[in-house]
Amino acid sequence: MIRMERFGTIINIFVGVAVCLVLGLYIQYVNKAFTPELIFHGFVSSFFVSYVIGDLIPGKAWGDALAAKIGLKNGNFSQHLVSTIVLAFCMVTPISFLSTYVGVGPHPMLLQIWFTNYPVLLVLGYITLFLSFPLALKTAIYLTKDSCPTASD
Repeated sequence: MIRMERFGTIINIFVGVAVCLVLGLYIQYVNKAFTPELIFHGFVSSFFVSYVIGDLIPGKAWGDALAAKIGLKNGNFSQHLVSTIVLAFCMVTPISFLSTYVGVGPHPMLLQIWFTNYPVLLVLGYITLFLSFPLALKTAIYLTKDSCPTASD
């Protein structure tokens, strides 16, 4: 099994793969750049951004703090809805911009193309994060369960 110290890394990788696949495929499709090479390149480059963002920006913690501040109980459905909004904004913004850049290149209309697609990307990213985060959490728990210290250790 994997060490408990890697719990967050497991979640970061799982969620990053899901978000990067969904956003990358959508952007490549919309920009009519749907080739295996661009899909692969877009996924790999956006995954690196996702991984760094996931490690450096505590989007989930910020979302949990916001949900607590407005009085939502930790672990319930409403809390997950609010928390995921903040996480989606933190992750989708840089990933979607990079994916758009990979899809269209250094085009003079890059920002306009990105802003045009951003609302849809934010919604897709939110849905992906909303659905994938609980699965990522369960996966991380499963993969690290044998590394948790017990009272007899």
